Amino acid sequence: MSIEIISATHNGLDGILINVEVDINKGMPSFSIVGLPDASIKESKERVRSAIVNSGFDFPLGRITINLAPADIKKIGSLLDLPIALGILMKSNQICNKDLRDFIVFGELSLGGELKEIKGILPIIFEGESNRKNNFIFPLNNLKELRSFNIGNFYPFKTLKEVVSFINNEDLLPFTFEEEAKKYNKTYLDYSDIIGQKTSKRAMEIAAAGKHNIFIIKDNIKVIKDRFI
Repeated sequence: MSIEIISATHNGLDGILINVEVDINKGMPSFSIVGLPDASIKESKERVRSAIVNSGFDFPLGRITINLAPADIKKIGSLLDLPIALGILMKSNQICNKDLRDFIVFGELSLGGELKEIKGILPIIFEGESNRKNNFIFPLNNLKELRSFNIGNFYPFKTLKEVVSFINNEDLLPFTFEEEAKKYNKTYLDYSDIIGQKTSKRAMEIAAAGKHNIFIIKDNIKVIKDRFI
């Protein structure tokens, strides 16, 4: 029986859920990826192989077949490295064969087993929410993009070994932004807290966006006596 892990890709601003199916059979060693993968996904074979070995696991011998379903959709990007590696480790009985159907797993692997930041994470998060898949395993460096979109359970990791430890032990709670948000609010003021001064605020925003200097001078207020005094 093959291992199935839910991952995702994106097409512009649209996220697309992908079923990563992994099977290992007896025979001459080979590693095949089918299901309309692009060049970056085809190259993941070498990244996954090195990441598994350098993380302290054995790369299994045999005929490894990876199917990316649905097969009629073009898959792009390197974010399928992580689910492919996990599927291989589960199928070769090196880690627990856990049911991850409630998770969306994605991330690019380095040769040393570190998880690297990927592009297009927001469309994937929105697509997962629309499909009621609210648990996400992804690279830690992508966490900063989600500060304003706390719409699911986020499990960010630095390495493949950390993801394996979580799958084996389930000893980690979802990441929360609450403490960081409170610290931020204590230190800085938001322009929305300022009443009026639309022109000044607009000038400050433009200067900040273009990394320009700006100097604001408060005009002197002349006191005019009431004509009846």
